[in-house]
Amino acid sequence: MLMSPGSSQETTSVMDGDSMAAYEVQCVEIKKIPDAPPVKAKTRGPLTVVLLLGCAFSVGLLTLSIVKEDAMSVLATLLLSILSSILGIGNKWTLQLVSRKFSGAAPPGDLVIRYPKGSFHVVKCSEDVARELYFAPEEIQYQVVNPAVYRLISLVGTVLLMFGVIALSNATVALQIAWAAAYILLNAAYWTVAALPQRVHWELRSFRVEKQRLEGGEADEKNDTFTEALWKAIVLTKSQDWIRLGNTAPQTEAWRRWLDDAEAMALDAGCYEVADAYGDSKVRVWKVPDWNPRSALTKYMRECHEMNS
Repeated sequence: MLMSPGSSQETTSVMDGDSMAAYEVQCVEIKKIPDAPPVKAKTRGPLTVVLLLGCAFSVGLLTLSIVKEDAMSVLATLLLSILSSILGIGNKWTLQLVSRKFSGAAPPGDLVIRYPKGSFHVVKCSEDVARELYFAPEEIQYQVVNPAVYRLISLVGTVLLMFGVIALSNATVALQIAWAAAYILLNAAYWTVAALPQRVHWELRSFRVEKQRLEGGEADEKNDTFTEALWKAIVLTKSQDWIRLGNTAPQTEAWRRWLDDAEAMALDAGCYEVADAYGDSKVRVWKVPDWNPRSALTKYMRECHEMNS
């Protein structure tokens, strides 16, 4: 099955498609690890560092306000710090991935992710993994589920914000400058963390990603044209159905004949396993038939053009 990127945050965390070059083809197998912890935000992640930085700023501003004997700054620090904690409690959530409710036989969940720059990511997985990571929408379980309680928390937060800003406006200039510097640094830290790859934010020990490759290594994974990339994706999937369903290739007679030939050639090619670089596990290698996809497509286009002339 063909899908577009970005349908799930967990997907982009497990596999980083943004780092792929144009017309590159990669293949991975994703397996679910039994009894592993659920997918969640990392406790020891970048956001935790920013949280501790904000806490340190609060303690520092409170200490500086006491030393400077600035009562308004002390009040502002307490009110805005409590505000941050209350909003954090009100918006605390837990990620809940959707899984199958009934056990039993299920079809393979293999799929192909097509990126705008002409690259393909072939994912081999079970239907359960495909459902959790790609197709079933993830659910967010909030800690505060009662609407009345949530509105009350929002009301308290709004009051704390107003009184905190009023108190800060009556603080001394030195403390106001310290507050401004703290907020600028804290916002810069949040923007920096937001720019980091998503995989550094998520705990993904419940899934194991095993790299598979084409025979020929990186030379066969990176291609010069979309036709070559599509051919390598067919070699990995052994099918053209996903191409027709996703309108990945033009719906012309030349392309239809080319797809039929490509599928037939791919079905005749097998795979084998070799030891990885460390010798600890096996890596599946897919054989690439000796076939020139560009020459074949050019031939079919020329023949179709001559028939229509």
